[in-house]
Amino acid sequence: MNTIYIVTRRKTVTEIIKDDFLLYLFIWFIVLAAVAAISIRLIKKATYPTEAAILSQKNFVAAASHELKAPLAVILTNAEAVAADSSLEARLKKNIAAIDSECKRMSNLVQDLLLLSSIDGGTWDLTKTPVDIFTLMITVYEKYETLYKKNDMKLNLNLKNDSYPQFHADKNRVEQILGIFLDNAVHYGNSGSAVNFTAEIENNFIPLGENGIKSVVFTVCDYGQGIKDEDKPFIFDRFFQANKSRTHTGHYGLGLSIAYELVKMHKGNIELSDTPEGGCTFRIIFPLS
Repeated sequence: MNTIYIVTRRKTVTEIIKDDFLLYLFIWFIVLAAVAAISIRLIKKATYPTEAAILSQKNFVAAASHELKAPLAVILTNAEAVAADSSLEARLKKNIAAIDSECKRMSNLVQDLLLLSSIDGGTWDLTKTPVDIFTLMITVYEKYETLYKKNDMKLNLNLKNDSYPQFHADKNRVEQILGIFLDNAVHYGNSGSAVNFTAEIENNFIPLGENGIKSVVFTVCDYGQGIKDEDKPFIFDRFFQANKSRTHTGHYGLGLSIAYELVKMHKGNIELSDTPEGGCTFRIIFPLS
């Protein structure tokens, strides 16, 4: 009886995988897609209560701010009318002046809240036009020079370039941004000190994922109280105040957050550093193109 042996070469693991590579790759993609879909669904489910609470809070702030505008306007109008009455006693005039002052503070707060609500809702649009930097600096300087003198401080205007190119921006919002930093500098500065207000052109600003381009840099350098290192990461958070005593009643901790949002809408950036002699130096950077 004859026995026949048939010998075949066994495939290696590498060869088996190579033969069915496309099948394995397809299965891998299916599994990955399934895991990703399940993960996204679970994450959304887990974060939904938080997102809903935040959205509800923003909607409430927007609605409350909008509803406060009308009664505040009525109170202000009537307070001014009463204050204009020549027959009013001096004692009552002081009370009316206090009402007028506090209503204006509340009105400013409402306007700030409405602006932030509009930005959050994506309904805030910038009206960009060519802005003359030299004229802008002079306008802002003249607006705040009197306030600085009143607080026994000096505002130094430094125009480092002989001429400045125009840049496209929302002029009113840029003035608002610079005003926020100048206002903070005078309120948190020391009596008798100076604040340097500068504009210069730089070549190394790099916005998100782009090559370096020219930028205009506005600098507000003060020699006041400064900001503690532990507070610096939070200064652009809403309602955050480094001064926990809140002795500056005109400030609600919204100014820097508004400036941050408006600069971000211009594709710009804000940098903070310590002034060597004490105080803060803010650099507000806007790309020229």
